Amino acid sequence: GTNGTSALSVVGTVHNGNTSVAGVHMALQNGNNACLELCCASSSDLSYIDFTYPNIDKRGRAIYNFTDDILTFEVANNAQMKISTNDVDFQGNTVSDVNLNSVKGQLLQTNGETSGALVTGQYPWKRGNGDPASSRYGFAFPCSVKLKKFVYQGDLNGNAYTTSTILLFQGYIDGVAQSVYMRMDFSNTTQGSIANKRFSEKFSSTSGSQTDTEP
Repeated sequence: GTNGTSALSVVGTVHNGNTSVAGVHMALQNGNNACLELCCASSSDLSYIDFTYPNIDKRGRAIYNFTDDILTFEVANNAQMKISTNDVDFQGNTVSDVNLNSVKGQLLQTNGETSGALVTGQYPWKRGNGDPASSRYGFAFPCSVKLKKFVYQGDLNGNAYTTSTILLFQGYIDGVAQSVYMRMDFSNTTQGSIANKRFSEKFSSTSGSQTDTEP
């Protein structure tokens, strides 16, 4: 029926559980909870809501596939997010068992001395075999990650940085050098701060210049 605030108001209380008939069902469940249920004909069919305007099939869609239990959200007719029982896929970037408040992943943070030459035993980072930092300097993360961006913070008490300062770290996997670099060129005052000795950037696939990569 209608009321003073809407053109159509569904106030029936007939929906109290499983629906035996396919269709679009609207009701107040148990007289209290507002319910909109899209019931397709069988588990091999789909339930979806389209967002569109005249003479256009759809521009946005929320669609549930019962065959594999995946809920997909489409924007401009392209799937932007898929939610399954195992993970969440954002534009082809699968996120599984992570902190969803972060940007497509989790934050990993390390702290250690970075000023001056390396001296055995004076650095908190450890190699995978338990050695303290030395001429075989390195540290290991016991996890699987997809590298996106990094933030570097230098020692404020060390030597001053200038716009000519360039810092470079290279990634290794099982002792093998990779084409993955943390490249910090402090002439880039947008990504870096000389005063704060801080730099934020995407990982690079080359050492001589910034070439964005997602290794």
